[in-house]
Amino acid sequence: MVSPWVSAVTYTCLIALTLALKAGGYLPKDADHVLSRIMVGITLPATIVENLNGKTIDLSYFHLILFGICFNLIPLVLSRLSDTHSQVVAERMAGTSGFNIGNFAIPFVSGLFSSEALVITSVFDIGNSLMCLGVNGLFIAKETDSSSSTSPMVICKSLVKSVPVMTYLVMLIFCIVGLSMPNQIMPIVDKCAAANPLVAMAVIGTSIVLPADNSISCVFSSIKILLIRLAAVAIEIGILFLIPISLFERQTLIVLCLSPVAAMSVVFAEQYCLDKGSVALANVLSIPISLLSMTVALSLM
Repeated sequence: MVSPWVSAVTYTCLIALTLALKAGGYLPKDADHVLSRIMVGITLPATIVENLNGKTIDLSYFHLILFGICFNLIPLVLSRLSDTHSQVVAERMAGTSGFNIGNFAIPFVSGLFSSEALVITSVFDIGNSLMCLGVNGLFIAKETDSSSSTSPMVICKSLVKSVPVMTYLVMLIFCIVGLSMPNQIMPIVDKCAAANPLVAMAVIGTSIVLPADNSISCVFSSIKILLIRLAAVAIEIGILFLIPISLFERQTLIVLCLSPVAAMSVVFAEQYCLDKGSVALANVLSIPISLLSMTVALSLM
């Protein structure tokens, strides 16, 4: 297992490389749009299949799905309360919700905890993915367009249209009934999944706005997004200390809560015509903050 710090440095270099390629004109201005489609439609679903294929999920862990859902709602609520301007609220919702479990949390969990922690992580990520790949977008859309609906029917339709979410649901059923994907297709899935970190970091890198007249306001917007995110994480950790769960489960969930913002935040910013530069910069800055806080948390456990 590669060190989480090595992974983080590698991902940061990938972000910087794609940013430089876009700045040099090697990548088109709409590269982030194309790359986000590739991530959502191909590499992310492949990663989900790879992570869950062949695993068995104990039904006693299903409450963790609710944690994944509720812990996505907390930053959405804080973002809604942080401002009265709907466009600003939508931008903060996009930049604060969702946990980057696959690229950052799993290396920590795999390297420092037992195999049981991977099961906890996988089940928590089901709830997290249902939100950050589908439902969160509806709340963002509600802010950008007041006529948008967040009714249960609309939420269900949105989830059905999401390739990653449907992949998660199918794999969840497979895990419950003890089925696995055919061995013949797994080599293809593994190759696609291996490309997901590169594509995800490229989406972030190509979404960053280079210094311009509005660069200062972009930085301040990113800082405000991060402050809301940190406040949400503090509330989440406080909740974990109040509810009756095992010490091991609490330790694992704390690490997951401290993981960086999901790469889908940039996809939502692009999809709903928000300030991609601020959201992407907040996403990048969340990486070193998360790595430091995860390391400190682990040292105190």
